[in-house]
Amino acid sequence: MIQVEKINSLWLKAGIIGSSWAAFEIIVGSFLHNLQIPFAGTMLSAASVFLLISFAQLWNERGVILRAGIICALMKSISPSAVIIGPMVGIFMEALLLEFLILIMGRHMIGYIIAGSIAVLWSLIQKILFLLLMYGLDLVELAKSLYQYLIKISGIDSFSSMYFIAGIVLLYLVLGAIAAYAGYVSGKRYLNSKEKYQYILKVNLSQRNAFQSNTAQQFSVLLLFLVIGAIVASLYFVNKQMYWAAGGLGISFIVFCIYRYKNSTKYLRKPKIWIQFILITTIAAMIWGWASTGSYFSKEGLIVGLEMNYRAIIIIFGFAAVGVELRNPVVKAILFRRGFKQLHQTLSFSFAALPAIIESLPKPALFFKQRNRVMAQILNQSQHIIQSIDNE
Repeated sequence: MIQVEKINSLWLKAGIIGSSWAAFEIIVGSFLHNLQIPFAGTMLSAASVFLLISFAQLWNERGVILRAGIICALMKSISPSAVIIGPMVGIFMEALLLEFLILIMGRHMIGYIIAGSIAVLWSLIQKILFLLLMYGLDLVELAKSLYQYLIKISGIDSFSSMYFIAGIVLLYLVLGAIAAYAGYVSGKRYLNSKEKYQYILKVNLSQRNAFQSNTAQQFSVLLLFLVIGAIVASLYFVNKQMYWAAGGLGISFIVFCIYRYKNSTKYLRKPKIWIQFILITTIAAMIWGWASTGSYFSKEGLIVGLEMNYRAIIIIFGFAAVGVELRNPVVKAILFRRGFKQLHQTLSFSFAALPAIIESLPKPALFFKQRNRVMAQILNQSQHIIQSIDNE
């Protein structure tokens, strides 16, 4: 039984926002990804800004958005997906940026728009950082060579890459500003509306916390450190061009991950990652030395391309393994039971509320067609949850 009375008001509101955000991620995220819509992650980031800014009109206490981000990120950690670290970091950073910038800029429309713009821009920054982590700094040199090649064959000598970069950044900022403004208007419209939607949720507080559920997966704290060590050692060997050591350790590590972490191959089953590998290898082999030699094949470029793909595969398997080991009940016990009782209780409540929230939400297409009505429903049922707990 979840002891809701032990959760203070701020954490309770954060739990409701966090579980609503998680439901948003599940329904809207699945809808966008299943349709194979380009830039689905960016659109989901904008949708999250819309949700959080709307909630900020209902509950504007300091720290509630950041706490909601922590709750949502931790709820994401039980996802069966092999790739959880990236989404968890994205959720947390989006909440952190919104909380910090709203605190600095103020709780008014301009402040929300600026905060929303930067929060959506983070999704682009995180993509770039993750690509650099996967492929190394050679990716920057490869991008420079590709840019020089495209400029040469197009005959446009005066076009600066800074215009292209500025255009992309501006696009993300505008998308974030629109999402924040829409959230601000939606929240204010709900507060000023006399119409209330009677969607009262019945939360089963006696259900088991998802973090306490039984699992067939075996965990090991020692393996967590060994996996991290294997990632570091593999990348060190390839950076020092110690190919025999890198190959031996890398192959052993991948075979071990496939054997122990069954979901670690999920990311590699996507055609786009293999297309990405092939393109990187081909482009590196063809244009790495093109600017200096004029040749359309470079052995050095081929090696660089293979090194980049090696790094990417090690990172993919390594992060999948780390993501599994972070679900270790021992790690969770340290995080949630020693000094984090409010977090643990709130997380338990959020998991209990999640099924009811998901069930109450409409079909994904209506999120975009009737976003204000849907948001009003979410805000209204959130208020009902708080009121019902206060009454009890």
